[in-house]
Amino acid sequence: MKRIAILPVLALAAVLVAQPPTTSWPTYHGDNTGRRFSPLTHINDQNVSGMTTAWTFRTGVGGGLKSTPLMVDGILYFTVPDHVWAVDARNGKQIWHKAFETKGGWHIGNRGVAISGNWLFFLTPDCQIISLNLKDGSERWRKQNCDLDQFY
Repeated sequence: MKRIAILPVLALAAVLVAQPPTTSWPTYHGDNTGRRFSPLTHINDQNVSGMTTAWTFRTGVGGGLKSTPLMVDGILYFTVPDHVWAVDARNGKQIWHKAFETKGGWHIGNRGVAISGNWLFFLTPDCQIISLNLKDGSERWRKQNCDLDQFY
């Protein structure tokens, strides 16, 4: 009996996980299917040639953006080593920026952020996992996750 009661819950969870977002890009692949596909149709093969730059954002930090920006509720979240930004996707205005003092590590790029609920997660080149408040960038916690001397 308990197995039968769980099956509808598992089926609903599978549908929710696979359901692609239409207004956000909350994971590296856009959704949990890994397809990197958006069902949005506003930009198409008929009007793409008319696109122009709406805004640009300069981080002021060398190295360039090498990760996939995530977007939740109209806010872009992206990183370069030792830095995380939240930028309004509509106008390019910075909402918050968090800079971290490094203790070393390889600064050749960064894999970006992860978002769950109201929390953002970020890995630093010096082996820290840091959790930030999504709305204001305030630090919730930080944990050492590897030995910097062994360059994990």
